[in-house]
Amino acid sequence: MYSVVIMDDNRATADMLATTIAWEGIQCYVEGVVYDGVRGRMLIVQKKPDIIIADIRMPGMDGLQMFELTRKISPHSKIIYISAYDDFSYVKKALDLRAFDYLLKPFDNEKLIRVVRRVIEEMEAPDNELSGDIEGGSLITTRILNYIRDNPGAQLSLQALSLHFELSPSYISTLIKKNSGRNYLEWVIESRMLLAKSLLRDPTCRIEEIASVVGYKNYVSFYKVFVKAVGVSPSDFRNGTGNKA
Repeated sequence: MYSVVIMDDNRATADMLATTIAWEGIQCYVEGVVYDGVRGRMLIVQKKPDIIIADIRMPGMDGLQMFELTRKISPHSKIIYISAYDDFSYVKKALDLRAFDYLLKPFDNEKLIRVVRRVIEEMEAPDNELSGDIEGGSLITTRILNYIRDNPGAQLSLQALSLHFELSPSYISTLIKKNSGRNYLEWVIESRMLLAKSLLRDPTCRIEEIASVVGYKNYVSFYKVFVKAVGVSPSDFRNGTGNKA
């Protein structure tokens, strides 16, 4: 069983999370519930929980300050931040502290349960399963980039990825940049261009159809991205110019 500490200055939210989720069903139990960062820090020092669910903004000491002070005491703890603020500065700081996830309020219990299950999956994964993460980044980053690679023709806007992975758009963007060193859009374009070049080598595929298959609404948009990324036009690539790229 994994221990969970919940902290939120909104008592109703904290108590609701503690009492309405069937924690035993996901191999967890609630070690304690507190309503400010100072008591939260004390509880972490005492209990060293496996999972911390903390609001970002709390009286006395906010969730970021609290965790920054305690991460050396309980380095194994996985933290899930919950907040009503989709603010880049908060997201960046949360990533710097190696937060596992950042959920925007309001969210339902099932959403939090799915995140907790991912936490447990990561904690239980053998070390060799984690070694393939992008530049030592989190499993979340790896899952997102794998999805982009496997679904180049899908709707891959940050908003679409946000809905698919149940993370805020700014969190996804910051997560990818921090853990891979590249912008999210670079990964999308690379994935789409790899598929486009493969399809262009098949003479039965019309270029206009390829543009649609790889996620572009029209040929002009596809053409501009392809020329910038590959260095030649789609038709020149098909006819042999740069065909080995």
